[in-house]
This record gives sequence, C-alpha cells and structure tokens, in this order.
Amino acid sequence: MKIGLSSLLFTCGRVEEAVRAASELGYEAVEIVCDLPHFGPRREPDVGKLRELIRDASLSVSVHSSFWDLNPSSFYPEVRQLTLKMVKRSAEVCKQLGGEVVVVHPGKCPAPDSPEVYGESVRSYRDFLRELVPRVRELGLKLCLENGNSKDNPCSLLPELGELAAEEGIGITLDLAHACLRYGPKNVNRIARDMKKIGNLIWHVHLHDNLGQKDDHLVPGEGKLRLSPLLECLKEMGYSSLVVAELWNPKDPWGTARRGRKALGRLF
Repeated sequence: MKIGLSSLLFTCGRVEEAVRAASELGYEAVEIVCDLPHFGPRREPDVGKLRELIRDASLSVSVHSSFWDLNPSSFYPEVRQLTLKMVKRSAEVCKQLGGEVVVVHPGKCPAPDSPEVYGESVRSYRDFLRELVPRVRELGLKLCLENGNSKDNPCSLLPELGELAAEEGIGITLDLAHACLRYGPKNVNRIARDMKKIGNLIWHVHLHDNLGQKDDHLVPGEGKLRLSPLLECLKEMGYSSLVVAELWNPKDPWGTARRGRKALGRLF
C-alpha cells in the first residue's frame, strides 16, 4: 500500500511545492489536482517539467480531475460539455505525467428529495460518463468515481455508486471522510458493510478527517471520525493500492503534510 499527498494542501503555493513536500516528508506518491489555482484558463504549468520533478523524486502520481464550477450531472448540456472537456484535459495531463488513475469528482443535484429531479441527475451523470470513459481508456488510464459527502451528490451511497461504476467498467475512489458525512459519523458499521459490497471496485482511496459536520480535510486523528475500523475493513478486503492524504490548511501546508505523514504511518 502506497501513501500519497494531494496538491490540494498547497493551493496557496505552487504545485511543484506539493511534489517537494511529498518527496521530502516520506510520501510515496503525489496526487495532482488539475484545477485552479495551478491549472485552468491561462494558468497551466509546464507539465513536462512537472513530470521530470515527480520522476526525479521517485513518486507515483495520480490526478484529481477539474471540478470547480463544474457539474458532470448538470441538467444543462452546455455545463456537462464544459465539464467533459475539462475532465478529458485532466486525463491527458495524467497521461503526460506518467500517472495511472484519474479521479472524477461527484456531480450535484439541485433537488435530491424529488425522485424525478434526482433521477434526471443520475441519467445526466451516466450520459457524461459514456462520453468520458472511451477517451480515458484510449489513454490507457483508470477512471475512478469519487463518492460524495451529501445526498445532493448523485450516487453518493456506496452501493449505488458501485452499480454505476460496474455498468461502465470503471472503479471507485473511496473517500472515507465523505462516507462518514454522507452516512453519519456514527454509522461506521453500515459504511463497512457497504464497502464490502463494492470491494473489488475500490481502486483508489482518499483519507482525511473532520469534525462530523462539514468537509474539513483535517489530518487523521485531529477530527472526530472513527477511521480505524474502516481502515481495518480495507485491509481485510485486501486493498493494497494508493491511499492519498487529502488535507487542507493553507496557513501551514508543510506542517500539516508532516503531521499527515506521521498519522498515516501510525494508521498503517
């Protein structure tokens, strides 16, 4: 099992700083967030040089596709097409960086309590994936759908997301903190049961903590979530791929990354 660091933590710095932190602090991989402020209109770094930096640091790499201001399950075809364009570009960046996994952030439904509106959001998400998956396969990459943290995110419960991933022949990025928010922090046993239902589809994992109310992206152990039983469940299922520390603290990114590495070392 490899431990990685997300560039999300270095939003107020340069993306190259995330690579240096991952290398110097003992992470084995880095996940590049292919979105603002590092990627976007008129803001793309030299991908070739970034690849060299990652390679020289002997790090594995994955890419989190664009998601700001985007929605793969939008009712508006124009929004879905823009999202498709940006996620395809993220996949191309992953290929250029020598990565293998591209993570797709969940969409958002405007009225999830309406069966009609929710159903349309799910159909829009399926349409989006049917256009995206062939391009990702053409690039020789693995596409992973991330579980959302709210009922506003279509297919945010793990069995439903697993059904969608299985239909498209793709995988899942299991975000454990998102699952705790979606199911409720006290429902660890239910989360573990649902994890086992989709076990062979879990190709990638995001790990962070929160206080049980919102997506704080804290260092594991600095929040209130019971993560250990879920990590034990992963081990029991034989998960052996990448676990990415997806942390957030722009005021102290290096200190947070350092604490994150120590926390993940203890957990694993």
